[in-house]
Amino acid sequence: MSKKSIAVLLAMTMVIGVLAGCRGNNAPSPSPAVTAGAEATPSPEAAKATATPAPAASTEPSAEQPKAPSVTDLIAMFDKVSDTSELPDWTGAPLKITSWYAHGIGDPNHLESSNDVFWPEIKRIFGIEIDKANSFDNQGISKTEKMATLAATNAWPSIGMSILENDDILNEGLLYDLTELLPKYAPHYWELINRVAPITTARGLRNSGKLWGVGWVDNTDETMQILYPDKFNAEKYMYVRDPNEWSFPMYVRDDILKLIYPNAKSQQEIEDLYMAQGYFTKEQVYDIPLKNKQDVKDFLYKVRDAIAANNIQEGGRPVNTINMTYGSGGDLWSLVPCFYAPIQGLMSKNWNYFMNFNNKTKKFERAIDTELWKNMMRELNQWVRDGVGAKESVGIDTPEIFDSKMRNGEYAVLYTWTYPSNADLKAAGKPYQYRKVYVDCPFDNSTYVDYAPVLDFTAAATAIFKTVPEDQVPQILAWWDLMFTDAGQKLQVWGPRSAGLFTEDANGKRKYTDPELEACMVGGTANDADVKYNLASGLMGVINERWFAPAFPQIHVGIRAGGLNNPKYVDYDMSTMPRSPDNAGKFFSSLLFQPRTRYSPAPTIDTYPASYTSEIPELQRWWDAREAWDSGASVKVLTAKDDAEFEKLWAEYVAAYDDNGFTADVCGKVEELLKTKYPDDWNAYMNAKPMEQ
Repeated sequence: MSKKSIAVLLAMTMVIGVLAGCRGNNAPSPSPAVTAGAEATPSPEAAKATATPAPAASTEPSAEQPKAPSVTDLIAMFDKVSDTSELPDWTGAPLKITSWYAHGIGDPNHLESSNDVFWPEIKRIFGIEIDKANSFDNQGISKTEKMATLAATNAWPSIGMSILENDDILNEGLLYDLTELLPKYAPHYWELINRVAPITTARGLRNSGKLWGVGWVDNTDETMQILYPDKFNAEKYMYVRDPNEWSFPMYVRDDILKLIYPNAKSQQEIEDLYMAQGYFTKEQVYDIPLKNKQDVKDFLYKVRDAIAANNIQEGGRPVNTINMTYGSGGDLWSLVPCFYAPIQGLMSKNWNYFMNFNNKTKKFERAIDTELWKNMMRELNQWVRDGVGAKESVGIDTPEIFDSKMRNGEYAVLYTWTYPSNADLKAAGKPYQYRKVYVDCPFDNSTYVDYAPVLDFTAAATAIFKTVPEDQVPQILAWWDLMFTDAGQKLQVWGPRSAGLFTEDANGKRKYTDPELEACMVGGTANDADVKYNLASGLMGVINERWFAPAFPQIHVGIRAGGLNNPKYVDYDMSTMPRSPDNAGKFFSSLLFQPRTRYSPAPTIDTYPASYTSEIPELQRWWDAREAWDSGASVKVLTAKDDAEFEKLWAEYVAAYDDNGFTADVCGKVEELLKTKYPDDWNAYMNAKPMEQ
């Protein structure tokens, strides 16, 4: 972002900030928030200083006081301890930091921990305290607008997540260059990325040779195999790993399900069957005959009719068949790429409703220019017209209202990562639970190929602003480095030994002391015990915000769900452990019957348009207007009352792309960028092979 563009945005955002009343606008200047005793906010000149940080200074110890370990001394201890409780207390300067989560336009679900064991341990070891009250996301506006607000108030945070998708902040000199610092102050992370994704260090951010942040690692089979070739056991890890995106289940109220399929298993019967035999066959997991999208449509219409015929209500309130979005301001990501597209035989890793690479035409294309996307939206709109898709969930109910309805059983069918806690339903005396229902449909990736994952840690990494005193940058890097060690991964899923959340036998094998926490972390019970203690459960086995620090603010650093230190892999060993009803869900899973191999070569730059916003201005302008064309125009298409209105709203949706810069010819600019600047990625697209079933 140029100084001229910032000046324009400042004027605009001054008005926006007053109207929006954003918490970030009221946050204090970050200098007092990042270091004790600081009196003034750094000047713009100081914020743009390019000095390389040095290790935190240490003073000579007195005769009575032993010498405090330096940051490098502390890092050297990480591999010598079995638990973070064995690390010494921090005796240097404290550091209070704020965080900006810049992905999307805002997340209303700011999870708060009532008995946090994670952040206090970080404060004890590193002297770092998170200022939760003054940490923020985009708070309902675009990242560019939020950036202008921060510039207007000089309220830059201490660290930022997902701020490197374009060069705006880099061009203003607001971030520390970590290229030379990572090998020294984050050596475990440095070793890991050079092993699992050497492209990251070879290229740097967008071929710059520079690294500005620290990323995270998903717990896929492929990644764990690279990280731990001598330790990885695929048969054990299948109960921990991320799912393939075509495996997302529906969650269906079992009382309503039995009205349609009397022989369908209730959740209680699923748990009883697991206790009796210890496993499920594929036929038992796919016990509802859903083989394609027509079967799914028929099923949902039967649910609608069963609700009406039996006058099913909750406390006098109507029960809806299925939600379409998760409240006003939401987008279609969960509904379409993660739920409806897989039913079409597509996979959300290789298809999104923005832009894709067509392997048959060998061209990039806008999804809105394809009949595939238009037909999907037409079908989903018909659900709403027919009373299957809940009208109120399409841009009317707030996220809070949706959450209240969901927890009260007012949706017969939910999907992907949002569903109520069965434990809460039992406690409330509800005569039903939600159980998983899978669609056993074939997939076809001949047009949109499923690529083998290649990690690039640069664009979505967490970066450090120059509001942090330069001599304390190593403190933050050491903290992040710990998250990639055995002790740090154990901290994420167990808490420190000093918190008393587990017992440990002579062989070092651990067991949770809180039954609810055990049910959550091992059995996958959605009881929020992970949030209570601020632990990283990877609860639903899908990409969610509970990575290593679930409670707000969201900071993504580390190996999600603890990697091979996850209790389901090493301490409880789901493949051999004694049976418990809470564990039934891990075994009642389509993951156990699905292939995992994908084809290489694969591009490191995906088809997601945000990957190109820094280098293609038209996509930057379009992405900044996302609220207008995504949570606005695209969602609005679902509200059409008839075919004529559908065509009108669809035309407005297409116009929102064109008017905001993403015209059809921009796809050609993406292709040219790849050909000229990233030829290896272009060749990967050109040589992609479909995955065989």
